[in-house]
Amino acid sequence: MYYCLGTVQDCEKMEGEIPMRLYGEIVRGLAILDSDYGANRDYFQVGGYSLFADTEEDLELARKIFDDRKHCCEWATTIGDTGYCSCLYLTNNEFSIMLYIPIALANLDILENLEP
Repeated sequence: MYYCLGTVQDCEKMEGEIPMRLYGEIVRGLAILDSDYGANRDYFQVGGYSLFADTEEDLELARKIFDDRKHCCEWATTIGDTGYCSCLYLTNNEFSIMLYIPIALANLDILENLEP
């Protein structure tokens, strides 16, 4: 499954579809963006958003919005024992993109930055 999420409210559509620990991480990150930039923002213009991709096909859909292979990963971390990682990309001082993918789909740049 693939999701592009800009606000905490967007997460409601994926609740119960993914591991609770992973869901909590996504909500936590989006809550920070909502708090700093507003929950009613145009998140493609202000603050940033999160992309969740579960399969290689999903990752290709995500890459139509943001290609992780063309940008440097600032940091990446595993999310407990879920088998997923979160990867931060900063496209400028005030815009972030969080990519959530299975570790098995991570490219070399992500794996080199991956923290346990």
